[in-house]
Amino acid sequence: VELLASLPMSQPVVQCDILPGDVYSVPFGVVFTAELSLQPKDFGLQPCDPPFMWQTLKPDQDQINTTCILPGDRTAAFHIKVLVEEETYKKHNTLPDGIYAHHIFHIHPPAIIQNLLPFDMTVEAEDG
Repeated sequence: VELLASLPMSQPVVQCDILPGDVYSVPFGVVFTAELSLQPKDFGLQPCDPPFMWQTLKPDQDQINTTCILPGDRTAAFHIKVLVEEETYKKHNTLPDGIYAHHIFHIHPPAIIQNLLPFDMTVEAEDG
């Protein structure tokens, strides 16, 4: 999955590729000025919508659901869940709320499973 950043009035720019288990810190200048979005690599999909910013999160919002579509085909889509976690250092900081980034975004990319076996399968995933 690629992490994209969109500054006002500009096209999205790839910040990094995020692989399973990766941790990526968004650069300071980007986190305060850009909308972030995701885009699965090598599938021809558009960037996911809606983009997200820490400033626009609701106080009790714990997840963001985004959808990436194929150009011209709204039925072929990937759905990506972004779990939102508030960083714990916020509680120990003396800065007023709402003026600095204090969130961790956990990205859960989609999985496509095609059953070619002659019997039904049950699939379960850990961590939601």
